[in-house]
Amino acid sequence: MPVIEWENRFHRALRGSNILVSIDGVDFRIIEPSPFNPKWYSHKFHGPGLRYELAICIRTGDIVWAYGGLPCGEWSDLRLARDVFIFGLREGEKAIADRGYNDPNFFDFPNGNNDGKKKTGFSKARNLEPTIKAI
Repeated sequence: MPVIEWENRFHRALRGSNILVSIDGVDFRIIEPSPFNPKWYSHKFHGPGLRYELAICIRTGDIVWAYGGLPCGEWSDLRLARDVFIFGLREGEKAIADRGYNDPNFFDFPNGNNDGKKKTGFSKARNLEPTIKAI
């Protein structure tokens, strides 16, 4: 049975690293609820959907966090992260994220700046193939 374990973000972690995961919101299409309500609207595919948040270990590619199933129009990626995810981070720990998480208190580029070289590494880390390990 597939298991998602938050503590798996430490697998093969580099000593002293405070950036262990990449996080992003994922929208899933649903049948339009009736009556119409804009709270379901996803800007990602211009229709009704549920938003989930996934975090992937940047060293292993394992999915280590999943949360959500909330209306896309009411829950931005950053709001989802602030609801629960950030409380699971250790002091000083950060997550790689896209511009939807524009909040320096919780998320940052690996070296704290936004130059072209770091964007390349950032993009590679965010595009790791996710996996779920079975116990």
